[in-house]
Amino acid sequence: MKWSLIFLTVILSFSRLNATIFGIGVAFGVGAGADSFTGEIQLPIDFGGRFRLEPTLGYQQSKGWQHSGNLGILSIGTGLYLMNDLADDISIFYGGSFSYLDIDDDFPTAAHGSGFRIRPTVGLEYSFSEKFRMGADIGYSYSKLGEVEWQGIRSQALLKIFF
Repeated sequence: MKWSLIFLTVILSFSRLNATIFGIGVAFGVGAGADSFTGEIQLPIDFGGRFRLEPTLGYQQSKGWQHSGNLGILSIGTGLYLMNDLADDISIFYGGSFSYLDIDDDFPTAAHGSGFRIRPTVGLEYSFSEKFRMGADIGYSYSKLGEVEWQGIRSQALLKIFF
């Protein structure tokens, strides 16, 4: 609770800057197998067009994971990114995210419980207007749950609306 209040205070302090804009977005991707799907709700906060804080809530589902088990991962986290303009309507962003994971797997010997994910990322966004952006990102994902670790490349499509 204490950290939530500190986080909210920092966000509200930064939001008083004239160049701060808030948005909501979705990110979705398909994993290595056809039965793997990832979706996220993102709440991007852009500070002056150069820095982005992006809290996220996501879910990943994989069928046929490790010996025909089903894997479900609920994640809550935040990303921190630097933004640079490549052209008038195209921006590149780079940074990373940290997420808390709640994992449920119906295969008896596999992972259950909670863990974390770290994901350095680079991506591109195209601005249709001041309010609508779409893009894609790619990153290296490292996740750990107790003694179980997994890693790989993850990419996703992005669609965001800013207020």
